[in-house]
Amino acid sequence: AKVEGSIRDNAITLSGRSNIKLTNLSAEMARDNGVYLLNAPGAVLTGLNVVDNTNRGVHVDMNVAVPAATPSVSVTASKVSGSTLVGIDALHTAKAVISNNVVSGIGTVAHAGNSLAAIQAGSQGLIDGNTISDSAYVGVRFSGTGGSAISNNRISTFCVRLEDCAAIYTWNGPKETRNT
Repeated sequence: AKVEGSIRDNAITLSGRSNIKLTNLSAEMARDNGVYLLNAPGAVLTGLNVVDNTNRGVHVDMNVAVPAATPSVSVTASKVSGSTLVGIDALHTAKAVISNNVVSGIGTVAHAGNSLAAIQAGSQGLIDGNTISDSAYVGVRFSGTGGSAISNNRISTFCVRLEDCAAIYTWNGPKETRNT
């Protein structure tokens, strides 16, 4: 039996640590994020089960520089479902690798507000081999400021609730970075 008496904003929070590895954990029903990484370069998240968190399943926010040849964070082989805003959010993170995940039911359950994407990534991100289904808005949203690669993803049943969207959507970043 599972009994819980507290309310938490984030089921798992990691901040200011390098090269952390999270494997085969479950993050469920948090008020904000299932997994929240803040300035945790080199983090590797694999085999996670992130279900029914209010805003974001996995939220990565990286404000620190990482070596040129390495990913800033890697989210692989995980299941993310039931978030209202974003499934996997690495929008403010350069060089994130998001691969071989199953992301479903984003923005489709008991939420009348905005929904952004099943997966979103910042510049130089790699979004590869993911299976995305039942997204209220965009399947994959990525930065067009340079170096991103979107490949081998299977995206079905997108734009379920909102119009003017697409399976894959890009933007060119803030006005001051629009040089590409």
